[in-house]
Amino acid sequence: HEIISRVKLILDADTNAIEKFRGMIVILTKNIIRFSEKFMRDMQINAPHIWEKIDEIRKKVMYDNISLIIKQGQKEKLFIAYPPELVLGIFLGALRNIVNPECLLHNRFSIDEAAKTGFKILINGILTEKGKKVYEQLKF
Repeated sequence: HEIISRVKLILDADTNAIEKFRGMIVILTKNIIRFSEKFMRDMQINAPHIWEKIDEIRKKVMYDNISLIIKQGQKEKLFIAYPPELVLGIFLGALRNIVNPECLLHNRFSIDEAAKTGFKILINGILTEKGKKVYEQLKF
């Protein structure tokens, strides 16, 4: 419920898609690091009924809403018109890998630094020229 209310605040905000996308990535990053991969695998094996509910909510809340933000960014001419599902898959896969405790331990950077740098690298891959100008003005 906490995550859903945060997502709703982001979606309802009168901001551009870049700001909304960043807010969603922050929520995602914080939730990825709350639970280890081992914990999630154990849940899938030992409590599949709980895992199914968690996974269903996660997909519904995050995937559907981030796709809406990507589409908003494309309408605003801030994002290149790549398939939203592909963009989302690339972002989520990269963020899961970047904020992984093992990756952080071996590379000596903080979760915050990893998430910010990862977001910057990935967002620059989908921004139009107009989007790049807006992004630079926002100074994340």
